[in-house]
Amino acid sequence: MLRLHWGSQPVDRATLLQQLREAISTRDADIDLAETALLLAALDDPSVDLVPYRQHLDLLASDIGATTRHGSGLIECIDALRAVVYTTHGYSGDRRSYDDIQNANLIRVIDRRCGIPVSLGIICIHAWRVQGWAAAGIRSPAHFLIQVSTTGELAILDPFHQARQLDDSNLHERFTAQEGSTENAMNGVVPVSNREILLRLQNNIRIRARQRDDTALALRTTESMLVLAKDAPVFRLEIAALKAKAGEIKAAMSDIETLLEGQGAEELHEQAELLQATLKGRLN
Repeated sequence: MLRLHWGSQPVDRATLLQQLREAISTRDADIDLAETALLLAALDDPSVDLVPYRQHLDLLASDIGATTRHGSGLIECIDALRAVVYTTHGYSGDRRSYDDIQNANLIRVIDRRCGIPVSLGIICIHAWRVQGWAAAGIRSPAHFLIQVSTTGELAILDPFHQARQLDDSNLHERFTAQEGSTENAMNGVVPVSNREILLRLQNNIRIRARQRDDTALALRTTESMLVLAKDAPVFRLEIAALKAKAGEIKAAMSDIETLLEGQGAEELHEQAELLQATLKGRLN
């Protein structure tokens, strides 16, 4: 996996965004999930030294390695993950302030030892993968879940509830409650890419920033999502609208022009042109 390295010297936001582009430029399977999540968190405060957070993530992994052995069974490995992350290091799901934006910022999750399913899931996936075992996020209609395996056995864990293992009845209840399907619950278990996990993490911040009318935070977060989504036009249009709301009219116009000149996304052109016309009126 590609691992980014930078020292304790603070860097600016533009440099961090470039490092984000580099981090996700590799194959999805080679993206260092936790490292990239730290980089996303640093975009909110570029002065933060990431070295201690990287060392903490390494410690979680080494502690799990110290309590397992070659050939350990799946249940033994899950027990080690649960003991190290949730008992020894004190992580938990934040039930009291679930919607706190800090819960989707990996730096603050590590500081506070609490988070939401996707941020805790990233920590668990990282600690698991370092052992050489396979782990992935699951496309769940409700809380984010993770799928782990060692020697071919599979298990689905709930990172918000101390990596509790879900059986078929748990999965059936979760998936049918949201989707109304009566098929075998395991048929609904679909692994998601590292990039999708990171987008889900950022989307939690984006939604909450918009809910509390924090335009600056919504803009910063959507800009990072544009990078993660490889310049998806839908995020370009949203960025233009947020810049317009912030009074950055010329910058918003530039984003709209970039969208309209690009290939595809014709379904967004009507909205983009309407916003463009409105902004032209404000410039006159």
